[in-house]
Amino acid sequence: MNYKILDNDFNLKYDGKIVEYNTKYYRYRKARKTNKKEGYFVAFWEKENKINVPFNSKMDYDGFIIYIKDKKLEGFFVFSKDFLVENGYLKSEKFNGKMGFRVYPIQTDTMNETAIKTYNTTKSFFKII
Repeated sequence: MNYKILDNDFNLKYDGKIVEYNTKYYRYRKARKTNKKEGYFVAFWEKENKINVPFNSKMDYDGFIIYIKDKKLEGFFVFSKDFLVENGYLKSEKFNGKMGFRVYPIQTDTMNETAIKTYNTTKSFFKII
């Protein structure tokens, strides 16, 4: 396995890194469990001229890795750049992009309609460690 992990100065609270794996580059973030809502929140921005902005579809990365670890669960989502563009997570000509969002690695009975939709759209990208 050929990979390299580089630190990133932004999103330190979310363990922001850059991962090089088999000649592909991924942005890496650790999602955080919050008390107020189901799922895990991940910051999804970078600095541009000292201002926080959503990641751009023109970035030089192949995708994103979102890592999750809590008492009951450990795993990660690997999202391709194409998926993130098509679903409006990255800023593009069609979408404004998102500064952060929630991921749902497992379905629960208390999820609202939006959470269930997100879960169904992203569940195939999640891998348990």
